[in-house]
Amino acid sequence: MALAAALVFITPALADDTGLRERIEARLGKAGLADRGQIEVRVTNGEAVLSGFTTTVDAQRRAEKAARKETRTVDNRLLVVPAKPKEDSEIRKAVSDAVLGYVYYGVFDSVGVGVDHGGVTLSPSDIPITTSRTVSPAVKCLSTWGVTGMGHSSR
Repeated sequence: MALAAALVFITPALADDTGLRERIEARLGKAGLADRGQIEVRVTNGEAVLSGFTTTVDAQRRAEKAARKETRTVDNRLLVVPAKPKEDSEIRKAVSDAVLGYVYYGVFDSVGVGVDHGGVTLSPSDIPITTSRTVSPAVKCLSTWGVTGMGHSSR
């Protein structure tokens, strides 16, 4: 009797997980992420786990955003593997140029750009910065410059 009751509760959960996985995969395909890496979706008890790789940080973030439209719990384990790796010095220059050329970057903003193995870290230099204003242009250049990660630090 207990076995029959357990099967009654387990079977709908498995069906829901399968349906959820299919809906997430459909959203990823609709977002055009199928050709930007290899993304695997696993769902257990309504919790989605994204694994594999994408070619840009932007694609990694868009995959998580698409999955979150179907479920609130998403564990994004996607790695970023750029199609064409760039040197850290090239990435640093591109991010610095993007920040300095940003229309809202002013004389009172000051941003330090650090790059380590493709991972970019933005930090305030001597003057406090408004993170949302200064990070925005750097995030826009991530999708084209072989960046493998993004972060910021504050003092």
